[in-house]
Amino acid sequence: MKLSACLKRRLAWSQIITWGFVIWTGLIFLGALNDTNLNPVGLTSLILTSLGTGFIFGFVIWRFQLGVLIKRYRWFLTVVAVGIALIWQLLVVTQVSAPIGFSAGELQRSLLNQQWDSTY
Repeated sequence: MKLSACLKRRLAWSQIITWGFVIWTGLIFLGALNDTNLNPVGLTSLILTSLGTGFIFGFVIWRFQLGVLIKRYRWFLTVVAVGIALIWQLLVVTQVSAPIGFSAGELQRSLLNQQWDSTY
């Protein structure tokens, strides 16, 4: 077998595996958007609408060459993007974390009162 044919076959398998993982990760992401801990008030449609709007804005920026304006206001846009990212991170942390004393409080109550019906 020629070396070039072997390399082509390896490249094809590499691309198949890569696309498999991309699809798998995308499905996991869509499942996470529907999780009640991450998304307690049903923001999935809002997120998908925002992504679609972002793609439309991206196309308009590319089509009408608005890159000059983006370069001119890049610091303002950077501050806005960082602010949105921080708000998103705070939302994720507050919705995913368990309440304080979730496990330790239960253990303490079961040690202090033997009749306490422990969930462990």
